[in-house]
Amino acid sequence: MLESAEIKPPPSVRITWNIPSMFRQHTGGNSDIEMEVADARFRTALHTLLTLYPGLAAHFDADSIKPQSYISLFQNDRQITDLETAITLKDHDELLIVAALAGG
Repeated sequence: MLESAEIKPPPSVRITWNIPSMFRQHTGGNSDIEMEVADARFRTALHTLLTLYPGLAAHFDADSIKPQSYISLFQNDRQITDLETAITLKDHDELLIVAALAGG
C-alpha cells in the first residue's frame, strides 16, 4: 500500500511588478512594486497585486482575473498568453503590465 505524498505549493518568491504610467494612479504613483508572494505561481502574484491595489482590478475580469483586451502581461521577456497554464515564478522575476497605446 502506497502512502499518499503531501502536495506542497511552490515556495514563496520575491518578484517585482512594473506598472505603466497610465495605471500608476492606482498604485500611489509607484512604477515598480516589489513583493513576496506566498507561492511561486503567476496567478498568485497577479491575485496578490490586484488585492493590494483594487483600482487595477477594474482592468481585469473579476471572476477569471484575465486582463482586458488592451492589456498584455509578461514574465521577464516572455508574454503570458494563457493564465490557465501553470506558470512558475523564480526569485527576482520581473512581471510587466503593458497597455496598448491608441494612436490616430
